[in-house]
Formats: sequence, structure tokens, C-alpha cells
Amino acid sequence: MSRGLYQVRAYSIPHTFDVDGLIEDYMHVLNAILNDLWSAITWKRRVKRLIPFLKKDKDFRKSLRDKYLSEWVYSKHYIDSAMKQAYSVLESWRKRYLRGKAGRNRPELRRKFVRIKETLYSYRDGVLRISIKPYEESVTIDLKKAWCWDKIKDLELGELILRRDRLIVTVKKNVRLEIKDPVAWDINLLTLDGYDGENHYSISLKQIYTIHRTYELKRKAIQKLPEKLGRSF
Repeated sequence: MSRGLYQVRAYSIPHTFDVDGLIEDYMHVLNAILNDLWSAITWKRRVKRLIPFLKKDKDFRKSLRDKYLSEWVYSKHYIDSAMKQAYSVLESWRKRYLRGKAGRNRPELRRKFVRIKETLYSYRDGVLRISIKPYEESVTIDLKKAWCWDKIKDLELGELILRRDRLIVTVKKNVRLEIKDPVAWDINLLTLDGYDGENHYSISLKQIYTIHRTYELKRKAIQKLPEKLGRSF
């Protein structure tokens, strides 16, 4: 049995382009979008806990995009990239918050870089051309001269990450995953049962279930404590 999968790798290539203006303006817009998304979060109480819901409707996203495109001098797809990144940051924060690993504070962006979607660059014969301002400004890098050319020359380029002194190039490689002697598994409450066409297997989950149930009961007991005891979520 085999399956088609993509293997993704990243390579860091030094550069000397003057992209400070783009990076600073992109980070300014990214933080502004992040603030707007954070302000639009709806908090709903579920079982004595506040749950955040991000606003994602089409009209809201369009109004947000139009707002930041109005005075944007660079290629418009950078706004799309910033919006995608802002949503990704908050989705990641939301998952950590629901797991109890993050508080109700807006996540901070510390690293400065620009995510460059496939729509922002062209690639032909090893030459990469990144649009900065439409019909006015772009940067070109010949990847054939890069240290990693032998590793990437036959691969498909993905998203790029532009920093002040280097370009992170991601590449995708189609690989075949070979599965030998497959076993079908069925998860039940207290056992993990498998069958490979000839033999049956059974693994006890009783100890794991006991631990899970113990902490589930402890959590319910903690949730019943009054707020004045300092319980926080």
C-alpha cells in the first residue's frame, strides 16, 4: 500500500536587498489588522468559562481588506498575506487558550518578517522575482547561485519568508509513503483492537482511562469552586 504525500523543507538564503521599508510597513499593517480582529472577537460563556469566537464573515473580511488597501503602496497581495497571518496567529492563540495554556491577552508579534504568497513572485529557470510595488519595484535573486541550488532545483517552490538579511525558501517534494503489513485499529473505551487480515490484537487502555477519568473529576470539582477563591481560566 502506498500514498502520495508532500515533504516540505525550508532553506535560508542571505541577501543584501533594501527591504526595511516593506518589512516595517507590513508589520505595522499586520499589527493593526491583529488589533481589529482582536476587538471583533465575541466572548461567550460556556460552562462558567468565556470562549472566544473570531469574526470571519465575508463582509467583515472584505471591509478589513478594503480599509488597509486604501493607502497601501505595495502589491495588494501583501494585505491578503497579512490578513491570513493575523488569523493564523489568533487561531493558534485560541487553541492554546482552550487548552489552558494562554490567557485572555492579545498575542504579541516579536519577529519581523513578511510572508510572501505564491501570487507575489514569479519563478522561471532558477530566477526568482518578488514583486514589491506593482509595475515599479521588485527584487530578483538567481537561485542557481545559492548554496542550496542542488537541493531545490527540481522541486516546487512554496511560500517565501522575507527578512531583513535573508530569504527563507520553502520547497515541496512529492514522496510516496510505503505501508507494509497494514493493521486496522479500532479504539474502544477500554481497549485498542487491531486486525491485520490474519491476526487479532488487543491492547488494554484501562490504566489510561482511569487517569483520564480521575483528572476529569478533579477538573469538575475545581470548576464548582466559587470565583472568590481566585480560580481563573
